[in-house]
Amino acid sequence: MNSKMLTLDKLPPHSIEAEQGVLGCILTSPKDCLGEALEKLKVKEAFYDLRHQIIFESMDERSDLITLMQSLKDQNVLDQVGGVEYLASLQDKVPSTHNLPNYIDIVHEKYLMRKLVATCSQMAEKVSTHEGRVDELMDEVEQGILEINRDRNTSATKSLAATVDKAIETIENYKKTKGNKDSLSTGFHFLDKVLISGLCGSKMVVIAARPSEGKTTLGMNMMEHMAIDCNKPVGIFSLEMDSDELMMRTICCRSSVGFEQISSGDLSEDNIYEISKVSGKIRRSPMHIDDTGGLTIMQIKSRARRMVQRYGVKIIMIDYLQLVSGSKKRGESNRQQEISDISNSIKSLAKELKIPILILAQLNREIEKEKGRRPRLSDLRESGAIEQDADIVLMPFNPNPTEEGQNEPDEVPMRIFVAKQRGGPRNRLVDVVFHKKFTRFEAAKL
Repeated sequence: MNSKMLTLDKLPPHSIEAEQGVLGCILTSPKDCLGEALEKLKVKEAFYDLRHQIIFESMDERSDLITLMQSLKDQNVLDQVGGVEYLASLQDKVPSTHNLPNYIDIVHEKYLMRKLVATCSQMAEKVSTHEGRVDELMDEVEQGILEINRDRNTSATKSLAATVDKAIETIENYKKTKGNKDSLSTGFHFLDKVLISGLCGSKMVVIAARPSEGKTTLGMNMMEHMAIDCNKPVGIFSLEMDSDELMMRTICCRSSVGFEQISSGDLSEDNIYEISKVSGKIRRSPMHIDDTGGLTIMQIKSRARRMVQRYGVKIIMIDYLQLVSGSKKRGESNRQQEISDISNSIKSLAKELKIPILILAQLNREIEKEKGRRPRLSDLRESGAIEQDADIVLMPFNPNPTEEGQNEPDEVPMRIFVAKQRGGPRNRLVDVVFHKKFTRFEAAKL
């Protein structure tokens, strides 16, 4: 396949009449019409005709036929756009400005179609000459299409008035609903109260702990609550455990039947009933798991976009950060920079998808030198970028660990340390109990 396969034997999509209609309306009533046109037609290239590009770029809210003619004359382009006769004809083509929104929509649609043709042609050329990794090319293709899609729906620059109005609307909604109605519940009431802005929007949320301190359990408990109890679509990238293991943990958690009991086959009729009941609920829940190991950050971004588009997922969890591969091969000495690049990519992905991304991360070994010490942000392993990029950082830890050689109890009193929260309280502690047998966290009884 090469770019010639996408070459058109006719002119690119455009409508000269609609472009003339937009320009005619602006000339008729510049103060009322120019702002509306600029809101959607942000660049001169939205117009196909080069004459119209020059005219549009030369207009302002005080433009009339005489001032526009003088502006073009000063730029030595008046003859290039067709002279005074052509400018005068633009006003004659629109009896009123009533149809301006329709003219704008037509011009904008044709512009997007031209961008789509150009993007497809460029990608076809790149496919035929590309010698690198396929996932890098796929990410570039998806980014190109998503950029066009964003142009279709949004304006890159929002007016200050519109931004203020949106903020006031949000404040009013908070008052009506006693909080952010779009925020996702973690399933832990006291933690939800501390996270006053909640798990919502484009947030990067980090759960960080040493191995076997319950970060996967805590993350999965949250995702299970959202999917099973709240019927919210969730997406999970499990780079460490396969989906069968995750599902077994979920069944144990929800049925309160321990894994050792299940694996031994020593199950009562009540156990079987509970397992059957929770399995039905899990099966019906909108939980989507990708357990492919060794994914690169570009592959995760691509698959996350598809999850959002196909299933409408409201939150994504990645387990865990240090198992994600960077898009470029780096030496061991550059691992810190690689983790930094991955962290930045996850943050930008959350903004792009407009959903929170929950990422699990390991803490470094320094914390093990002081048993029971509360974790610090500086304990985040391999990169300070995680600390910088994250909007919320949660750190589960055991303040009273058992001595070496002693058996750990099935119910372990633990704490979740809210180490960071943009726009909300931090350095807060939430008491929980870790039920090791059932791989489940519960709120501590007061």
